[in-house]
Amino acid sequence: MSKIDQVIVSANNNPMYLDHWPRIARCWKRLGFKPVLAWVTDSRSCYAELSAHGSVFAVDTIPGVPDGNLAKVSRFLLAQSMGGVSMLSDADMMPINGEYFHEWAAEYKRGTLLSLSSDAYESWAHPNRHPICYLIADRATWHSLVNPDGLSNADLVATWRGQRGVDDKDAIEGSPFSDESLLQWMIGNWSGGVSGMMRGWEHGLAKRRVDRANWTWDKNAAERGHYIDAHLPRPVTAAHALDDLERYVK
Repeated sequence: MSKIDQVIVSANNNPMYLDHWPRIARCWKRLGFKPVLAWVTDSRSCYAELSAHGSVFAVDTIPGVPDGNLAKVSRFLLAQSMGGVSMLSDADMMPINGEYFHEWAAEYKRGTLLSLSSDAYESWAHPNRHPICYLIADRATWHSLVNPDGLSNADLVATWRGQRGVDDKDAIEGSPFSDESLLQWMIGNWSGGVSGMMRGWEHGLAKRRVDRANWTWDKNAAERGHYIDAHLPRPVTAAHALDDLERYVK
């Protein structure tokens, strides 16, 4: 049994991301994980449709904060408020190899932040910089990292306005905005510990990933369980054969 209670992804109403939710949720469930969607929206009109695939938590829009930016950090907001252990992932990242995720989930130790891709930026970035995808922590740890003062969501997001010295992407109202830059600042002001796992990268792409930057995959390799995940294309076409790839999710 996995130590992970839920996998949290997020999106606003941009179909490039939201349209992936049914497939992503289906794949996580097939691997034995509970999928959760943090959905930034000012309309609940398709709530029932989205909820048919997994748990959906609507996040109200905030004036002055772009919906896309809020969608990125809504994973933080949900993780620090939901019980148990949460892993963050992306709305356009399809898991394939369940053994990989269950093995690493078993390594998680409460009170720490586990990063499954800590080597993604090691050649050029600060050690506190991690991809948001595949970060694992329990509720208390997320809370101490993200919201140490116990603020409401709106008040917490307000504290993330303005530059904070990481780079030109660390202000939530800005464009461009990077939740990884904001996380780097959080970790730098946090007394907790990060456990980093090595995913392995080659030519800027994660090993054992089917990536939209170079979309190609082999059926024999998929059958052997070689692929860990797939960074899905935007937009999807029939040529990507996603239904075929999904058959190897196990």
